[in-house]
Amino acid sequence: MRDHLLIRLRSNSTDCTWAALDGDGRLLGPVTSGPLDEAARAVSNERVIVLLPGSEVLTTQAAVPNVGQSRVRRMLPYLLEENFAEDVERLHFAVGKRLDSGNHAVSAITRAQLEIWLERLESAGVTPDAIYADTDGVPDTPSTLNLIVEGRCIYGRRPGQPAFVLEGLDLPEVYELLEAQSDDRSDLRHALIHVDEAAQREHRSGIAELQTRLSSVDVKSLADDLLQRLGATIVFQPGANLLQGRYAVKSDWGELLRPWRAAAGLLLAMVLVSLVAQGIDYVRLQREDQALTARLAASCEQQFSSARISVCAIEVSRRLSDAGQTTLASSETFLTTLATVAEYRGDDSTIEALSYRNRVMDLRLLVPNVPALDQFAQNVIRTDRFDVRIESTADSGTGIEGRVRVAANEP
Repeated sequence: MRDHLLIRLRSNSTDCTWAALDGDGRLLGPVTSGPLDEAARAVSNERVIVLLPGSEVLTTQAAVPNVGQSRVRRMLPYLLEENFAEDVERLHFAVGKRLDSGNHAVSAITRAQLEIWLERLESAGVTPDAIYADTDGVPDTPSTLNLIVEGRCIYGRRPGQPAFVLEGLDLPEVYELLEAQSDDRSDLRHALIHVDEAAQREHRSGIAELQTRLSSVDVKSLADDLLQRLGATIVFQPGANLLQGRYAVKSDWGELLRPWRAAAGLLLAMVLVSLVAQGIDYVRLQREDQALTARLAASCEQQFSSARISVCAIEVSRRLSDAGQTTLASSETFLTTLATVAEYRGDDSTIEALSYRNRVMDLRLLVPNVPALDQFAQNVIRTDRFDVRIESTADSGTGIEGRVRVAANEP
């Protein structure tokens, strides 16, 4: 599984934090802070994921019809218009995967702000594969309220709900806001609070108050930078990637196909050699067939005064019959039947299919019209050697398709 390089950007700061994570969300090295161009130099073959400040991105959910993603993005401004004080025409919407609730994860940011971040990334030489709000990294734990304290900001997520970030409030105030959102508070009985040492000291009283109001409150120390906690969630449960629509990553097919050019060239050469060899065999066989046909026609003309092979076959059959080897009626074979059919088939008709069994030949003929099919049948009957029955006709669009049964007469 491909490794990831997470870069977390900060509002009002030129510095960022970054770290490499493996496919399971585990750190592959230390979390580093510094200018964005230093993070760009850390990129090798990892998938680059950029996290924007959650305070600049609204994350929510929406029930949308099962249509294409581009159509959903066009519908979202009208579905979510009442949720924004900002003019929705100035917002960029991104759609995430379908959630267990049936809704889709949705993120929205002003186009102007997103373009500022994209220009900053481009100037530093960073080409992201995906961009998410850092709030998307808050874990979603069943039946448990997750809260992460970082400085003056508190990140949180109710079970199955979009994540949020609030600034300047203490933990009891955040909890009261969540209580006021709905009458159902069953998902607020248990809380998991992530804090570093400084936050634990600052919010000691708030944590103690929540422990008296909730059924259980677990406090976990952020041993490493918050980036690891957010990144582990993003790797397995990503939100809505903001690089959609006009901001979608353009695939560099030339770069992707470059490692396969040699193999593709070799395969193409093999195909060309095979086609040339088959062409040579076809020409050789065609010439041999023409030579044999010419020799057979010459023999027929010498012996029977006709270069038509079908006439030759009939005459041979007749002479054998006259010689007493068998009667004409009983000597009918596949070849003599086929020769008769070929002789009386018009030049403007085609044998589409045939089968032969027990001295009976079933044909599917394509003729210009019904009279032509009837004329063929009458000509074969006049030989007094076959009984002909037209079993069906149908208009094929290019002529009349007739199913004909040609049976040798009994001796």
